[in-house]
Parts: sequence; C-alpha cells; structure tokens
Amino acid sequence: MILLEPYLFVERLVIIANSGETAYDEFFHLGSNIIRGRNSSGKSTVANFIFYALGGDTYRPTDAANECREIYAQVKVSGAVMTLKRPIARSHHQPMSIFWGTFEEAKKSNFKGWSHYPYRETVNKESFSNILFNAMGLPLVRSDSDSKITMHQLLRLIFVDQESPSENLFRFERFDQPLTRQTVAELLIGVYDDELYSERLLLREQQKKLEDKQTELRGIQKVLESSGQQDDLGRLRKDLAKAHEQLITVESEVTTLRNRATVKLQANSSPQVLKAQEEFLALRQELSNATNRLKSLEFDVVDSQQFIQTLEERIQNLSDSSRAKKVLGELPLEFCPQCMRPLVDHELATPACSLCKNPFEENFEAGYVRRLEQELRQQIKESKTMLEEKQIALSELASKHSQIVEQYRVKQRAIDADNNRATSTRDQRIDALLIKKGNTQATIKYVSEKIQALQLLETLSKEIKALQGSVGELRRSIEVRSNKEQQNINRAMRKIEAITLELLRADLHRQQQFQSGKKIEIDFRRDVFSLDEQNNFSASSNVLFKNAVRFAIFFASLELKFFRFPRLIICDNMEDKGMEEERSQNFQRVIVGKAESYNVAHQLIFTTSKIDPSLEKPKYTIGKNYSETSKSIRNVDAT
Repeated sequence: MILLEPYLFVERLVIIANSGETAYDEFFHLGSNIIRGRNSSGKSTVANFIFYALGGDTYRPTDAANECREIYAQVKVSGAVMTLKRPIARSHHQPMSIFWGTFEEAKKSNFKGWSHYPYRETVNKESFSNILFNAMGLPLVRSDSDSKITMHQLLRLIFVDQESPSENLFRFERFDQPLTRQTVAELLIGVYDDELYSERLLLREQQKKLEDKQTELRGIQKVLESSGQQDDLGRLRKDLAKAHEQLITVESEVTTLRNRATVKLQANSSPQVLKAQEEFLALRQELSNATNRLKSLEFDVVDSQQFIQTLEERIQNLSDSSRAKKVLGELPLEFCPQCMRPLVDHELATPACSLCKNPFEENFEAGYVRRLEQELRQQIKESKTMLEEKQIALSELASKHSQIVEQYRVKQRAIDADNNRATSTRDQRIDALLIKKGNTQATIKYVSEKIQALQLLETLSKEIKALQGSVGELRRSIEVRSNKEQQNINRAMRKIEAITLELLRADLHRQQQFQSGKKIEIDFRRDVFSLDEQNNFSASSNVLFKNAVRFAIFFASLELKFFRFPRLIICDNMEDKGMEEERSQNFQRVIVGKAESYNVAHQLIFTTSKIDPSLEKPKYTIGKNYSETSKSIRNVDAT
C-alpha cells in the first residue's frame, strides 16, 4: 500500500479514569474504523476524545468524560510512532506531553523520554502544534491574528461533529476568522505554498527597503545640488590628503614651539586644570575598558551565530541521513567493514542490525531521529533568544561607547584649551598655528563629509540597483508560483467537486437535486458550500451533503499527492438531524467501499448507531457494540 505524506493515523487510544483504572483502551487500524452502539452509549465521547487527544482545544464535557483524568493516543506520523498524552480538564489550552515511541514503551520508560509542550508557543518553548506540524512536514503558517495555525484549527476540517451547523464545513468556533479558515483549507488541500508566502513577505520587505533607499538617495542629491558645484571624488580625495598633510605640519610646528616654552605646566597649573587632567585620564581608561567589552561582545555574537549555524547543519545532516537510510536501509551488511570478511549468521528471526546483531524495535529509528531533531530545534530556539539578547546588549554598548568617545574628544579639547591658557611664554606664532589648525580641521571635516556623501550616493545607487533586481526576480517567481498554485487550486476543486457529485448520486433517491446536480461550489473563507447555487435542503439531506463534501476532500487527498490533508477523517454525525436508518447505512457502504478502492494508506473513523449489517466485521469495527448497560467509557461512576 502506498504511503502519501503527510499522514496521521491513530493506532491506540487509552483513557484513564479519576480512580486510576483504565476507562477505555482500544487499538485502531488502517482503513475504516467504525465505533458503533446505541444512542447515549458513549460513541461521541470517544470521537471527541480522539479530537482532543490529537490537539483539539477542548473535549465534549459529558458526565463520563468528566470522570476521566488523562488520555493517551498512540499515533503514527509520517514514518514515526509517538504517544501523545493530555490531561482531561474543562479549561481551554491544555498542554501535551509527547513520547517518541509506542504506549507500551512509554509505560516502561518510567516517565523518562517524555517532552512537555504548552498549547501556544512561548519565547523559550515550542507548542505541541509546532512539534506535530514538524513531524508531519507541514509549514508553520500564521493566520491574520499573527498567531500560528494550530492542530486545533487543522482538526476543524478533519473532524466532523454533531454540534456544528450542517450548512457549515468547519467545526463551529465562536470567534472564527475568515482568513484562518481559508489558510487552513489551503494548507490541507496542499495549495498553500509556504515558499510563495515567504516570497510575498520578502517582496513586501524589499519594496519597503527600496522606497527608503530611494528617499535617502533623493535627500543626498538635494544636499549636494545645493552646494552649487559638481564634486568629483578624485579631486576631493586629493584635497583631503593635502589637508591632512597640512595638519601634520601645523601640529609638528605647534609641538616644537611648545617644547621651547619656558613655563612648566605641572608646576604652574591650577587645581582645576589638574583635576581636569585626572578626569581625562580616568575617561581614557573607561574608553579602553568599553572598547574591550565591545570587542568581546562582538566575538560572542559571532560565536553564537556560528553555533546556531552548526545546529541547523546538524538538523540538515539528520534529514539527509534519514533519507539515505530510507533508500539504503534495506541493504544489509554482508562484509565486515574492518576486515572485509563475510559476516556469518546474517539472517535473524527479528529485525536487527546487520553488524552487531542487536535487535531493534520497529519505528525506533524514526522516533529517535525525530526526537533528536526536535531537541536540536529547541536548542536553536533558545540560542536565537540568547543571540537576540546579546545583539540588544551589543547595540546598547555600541551606543554607550560612542558617547564615551564623544566625551573623550570634548575633554581632550578642554585639556588643550587649558594647556593653551597655562602657557604664558608662547608667542603669537602658536596662536596663529592653532587658528590654522582649526581651519584645517574644519576643511578636513567638510571634505570628509562630502566624500562620505558621494560614497553613500554610490553605495545607495548600487543597493537600489540590486534591490530593483531582487524585486523584479521576486515578482517573476511569485507570478510563476501563483500560476502553479492556481492550477493546483483548480485541480483540487475539480476533484473535490467530482467526488462530491459521485457521493450524492450514490444516495438513495430522497433528494432529487442530488441526482441531477452538476456544480459544486465551496467557499472556505465564508464557510459555505452549495449544489447548483442551492444549500437549503431538508435537515437530513443537508447533513448528507455536508458529509459528502467533507469525505470528498478526504478521498481527493488519496488521489492527489500534493494534498497536505493527513489521510485521516473522523466523523461523528452519520445519523444527525433525523437521518433514516436505510439512508445512513447506504452512505456507510458507499464511503467504506470507496475507501477500499484506493491503494493508498488511510484511516477513516466514524460513529454510528445504525451500522450496516454488512460492515459488522472485525476488519471494520472497533470495540464492542455499545449499549446503555455496556458503555464505551467504563470504570467511572457516571456510566
């Protein structure tokens, strides 16, 4: 059987009562899983608990459910087996614990190997939705509220419940956002292109940078134009070199004259001058210390960046290793890599290493790799947080360093002024030289600013050209990806429409439009659907129509590889709104039969109080046929 990724299959569901006894423990299989029983026997309780165990926000608060304390779900997620654990509580946003392995392995672990995750991610901790998304290979997508799409949101289109209106596709949500529904649908149908999304964000950023650079360029051009002359970099650089030479000559002459002075500064300086000199020396030491701290922090930032890069490379190496193992893992070692002699007793009764002969459990490697990958991702997240803190500290220290430099320069000028006043024997030649020095420094500053402006002009011109090129490439790439996305959308919707019409026409002749209808329209954003622009049928027909659309999306995911729908559907409303027994059983036969026609691994879980007799077989059914006296949830007072 073909495995299309991503997939999410429930293998076992275990519910623990408040007393500590097991309230529910059943294994599930690939294909159709039917939970059947009389009304009020606990079928919906189990279905809602599956929704909750997989990441749904809340469970349906029945009396029996409220007598339970925790739930475990052993699931298979795109090659790896993991066990999910959640506390059963009425409050929203409950956390989840994850063990990479089976439920039995989790029990034997003595609470070792469990990782705990909140409902929503924090600065230092990923959410369990992030973990499950990464395990399935789904992109972490943001909705219009700038919060990431959660497992709860995905399950709203995977789980068909009884409580939601039959005219809506999604599980009812009190505070629902149209863009969230659209994003979830596009993600599951596989038309959401995370690279296209990233490119659109990048295009917006690049366009903003381009506008800012162009504004800055125009400002510099206006300043240069106001000088009334066209400046040339070559000429300005020659003027600057000449001014520096002149400054060196003047400073040399000043030094020579000062050395000839007859007044000894130290002997005749005032207390104020001496204090200023002490402060100057202290400031110079502070500047030296700040410079050292700045260099040290810059080194730490670079070191952290390199460390994060190393971790990201390790994740990539893990991914590459897994792919290589997937391709080459079935090739056993026949020769010792040390001595090149044949290995004896190569074939073993149980799966084992070709070299060391130690047995290993199924799915162990996948779970181990996933766990290592997640630990590395968490380490990257924490390292990035520390890096951000270091970068902020670096920025603050750089700003403080600049302030100290400016203070140092001001103090230096003050010391020079004091020295000038303290020298009584200098002749007027020194004063003239100092004036010349000041004029020369002013010239150097003016010419340097001109050079900087022209250099910045050149740099901005190059950056604008590069940004224009980047924006152009992004627009072309976005256009190509958008066209491909639209093609996939059209292909997906045509397939969903065709399967929906097929399921409606297989219905008993209770609704004439179902037999003659030709056009299915679905608007995920508005959460509406229609048949030939009509969606107001009888109550039971509305339920069947909704289920047909939902199952059509599920079946389409078994035909179209680009779907990200996890090849799982859970349905808890087969007989909702007074559906007659014969009609419900017919729909059951239709969907089970169609599911079996696919050579693609899938899982279909539904509840019914009116199971079709032909489906009453162990290959389809889960647990007992529940009744008022033998309910699904046991060992609780409520039952």
